[in-house]
Amino acid sequence: MTPQYEDAGLFKTQICTVRLDLVPVINFNRRGDIIIRCFVKANLRAEVLFAGRRVRETKPLVQELNDLKTRAYKAAVQSQLPVPDLDGIRLQAEIEGAWRRRLFQDEDGWEKRAYQLVAARCLFHLSNGSAMAIGMPPETLP
Repeated sequence: MTPQYEDAGLFKTQICTVRLDLVPVINFNRRGDIIIRCFVKANLRAEVLFAGRRVRETKPLVQELNDLKTRAYKAAVQSQLPVPDLDGIRLQAEIEGAWRRRLFQDEDGWEKRAYQLVAARCLFHLSNGSAMAIGMPPETLP
């Protein structure tokens, strides 16, 4: 599969840049894509999907999210506070990608709608303050 063919299937809607907060809730789908929970505009819950050849580049992002969670848990234990809710542990990021709607059934069988931002590129800051960019711009078919 060529990068152009892969990206044509991933980025079917207009490419946009979105500032959001990533949360250390990381899942994988059957295709091996990485799905990270996020919040847009502070309280709108969504997901960011890193698919295909971009999955390899997510290691620093996943590591930073896991480190952020570990630091928050350690701080809570040291302060004798309750363990923080994962949705409250956030890493600000700027994602370039395309939105897509995902339909699924909830536990009661009702059809629900969720939104995923299919990521092409991601910019975030490490705990030491340095900026990290991962991903690549979408490639187009000739």
